[in-house]
Amino acid sequence: MKKIYLLILILLGSSIVNAQKKGDKKNDETTSNTNSTTIQEVTKKTGNDEGIYRTILYNSLKYNDVSTAINACHYLLAINPKSTTLKDTLAMLYFESRSFLQTIMIAGEILQTDPDNTKMLEIQAIAQQNLGLVKEALDTYEKLYKKTKSLLHAYQIATLQFSLKRYGECEATLAEILKDPKSEQEKVNVIIGNQGQQEVILKAASLNMAGVIYMEQNQDDKAKKLFEEASKVDKDFLLPKGNLEYLANKNKPKK
Repeated sequence: MKKIYLLILILLGSSIVNAQKKGDKKNDETTSNTNSTTIQEVTKKTGNDEGIYRTILYNSLKYNDVSTAINACHYLLAINPKSTTLKDTLAMLYFESRSFLQTIMIAGEILQTDPDNTKMLEIQAIAQQNLGLVKEALDTYEKLYKKTKSLLHAYQIATLQFSLKRYGECEATLAEILKDPKSEQEKVNVIIGNQGQQEVILKAASLNMAGVIYMEQNQDDKAKKLFEEASKVDKDFLLPKGNLEYLANKNKPKK
């Protein structure tokens, strides 16, 4: 959460600070009482709509008040409808509040005029994934990967391909990850059943997924080798250990 607020503040830059400095003493006194009055009431008293809205946006970000920041951002966009910075900020605020449908809509609007905006592509892809729009998320991640060549984005593509049972495509994506030496240094969060998430080495996560594909195709010997390799790469990784146990129990002779 702190990271995205920092990013938003950087995005907005000095314009918010400058707007605060330009306000007179009366504006400062009125702004300090915004907790007991509406934004409209404050601006009616001061006559400085934009300065007040920027102050409210700045303060709401400072205190992690997402809903107020979203409202202030909407007011500012009404005054400055062509501001790309404000629209980017609004998209990220909706993303932070887990309002994924709004995130997709605004990010989509931004990408129409700025298709190389990797931050918007990323939050759009994550939002689509959270809403279960798997094919749409895959398409967005593929566009994103072409621009970033990030192994983490490639892993998300593999995850979505696996979900869609596109095993051939998934294996090809995993092979691309595994041949890159950086896969041994980068880490990724993976879901560990009911235990939440675990941060593991990317190479280990990729080997485990490749093993699961073999297991789904009843090629248990190949799957076992990949699970063993994944466990060697990251000794704390729980999933390949669980998969090896599953295979051992599955192949036990019946009494």
